[in-house]
Amino acid sequence: MTDNEKIRSFGDMVQATEKLTKPWRLALIITNALWAIVFLAFILLAYLTPDTTYQVQNFEQQTQMQSSGTEVVTQG
Repeated sequence: MTDNEKIRSFGDMVQATEKLTKPWRLALIITNALWAIVFLAFILLAYLTPDTTYQVQNFEQQTQMQSSGTEVVTQG
């Protein structure tokens, strides 16, 4: 086998390997993109501000009110 034939044979092996791994590379890119979307969703959900909720108790002219949420967070 001459050097030129060895080089061609090696080139053919490289091309065959690229053809075999092409679907796996595509699958890897797709799964990485899906995981990135999942992690991004978790991060965005973690930083959502809560809705304001109120709890009121009224006992014989004594009113007690408790609130929590965005008003408490933004107004101190």
